[in-house]
Amino acid sequence: MYDQLGFDEFSDQAAFEDADTLRGLTTDRATYDYVLDLLESDERPQFVFDVTLQNHGGYDVGGLADELAVSVPLGDGSTSSELDEYASVIRQADRDLAYLVDRLNALDRPVVLCFFGDHQPGFSDWLFEATHGSAADDLGLEAVQERYTVPYLIWANDAARAQGAHAPDSGANGRTSLNYLGSKLVEAAGLPTSGYQRFLLAVREAVPAINLNGFLTADGAWHGFGDEDGGDPGALDALRAYATVQYDNLFNKDSAWAAR
Repeated sequence: MYDQLGFDEFSDQAAFEDADTLRGLTTDRATYDYVLDLLESDERPQFVFDVTLQNHGGYDVGGLADELAVSVPLGDGSTSSELDEYASVIRQADRDLAYLVDRLNALDRPVVLCFFGDHQPGFSDWLFEATHGSAADDLGLEAVQERYTVPYLIWANDAARAQGAHAPDSGANGRTSLNYLGSKLVEAAGLPTSGYQRFLLAVREAVPAINLNGFLTADGAWHGFGDEDGGDPGALDALRAYATVQYDNLFNKDSAWAAR
């Protein structure tokens, strides 16, 4: 599968047999050291996609040392072992990310880092209900979208900024969606964008984010599909154009979009 996505090499768990673990899972820092070794061993441009495991659910594994443990009190004064373990590994992930950023910034070569999560933890349904007093589905689309929101960052080291890399724009309070993230990364790195990537960046001006639940318009409002008012008529036009180009890009392999 990864070779079909254009990757030359794939490293699985076998590459980390002797790596440090947390809760029995390879630590984020171990994977970061692996990436740093790749960068230091080859001066040619590289694209590295690192999927970490340290913070993966479930969150009832235990085995955290006392100095790593975090306790998060709920509104009624109670605690949840799942939430506590999740908060503990996330705090460690923050420390590991700071370590990676420091190491990347010390490199002479330009590096642009894109960091994001793919979903919220499995217990976030009951946690949302406990903190908001109701299920997300009962509070409307904006509340539902809170359940599908994760943080991300795009960061460039000093060497990359000296060569033209820059912080991406912060449209709609910096919110975006995964379909745009690759194009935003290429643009932020100061690299040439393809015709399809430029199209996506243009669509994002009218529709800053989109997922299975609905779409966000430039005024910061969420709309469900079938919401003909859509806030801004330009957003509906952009969505229709996106559907057409996406279909062409997927199925018309000889088209200009697919070839560029």
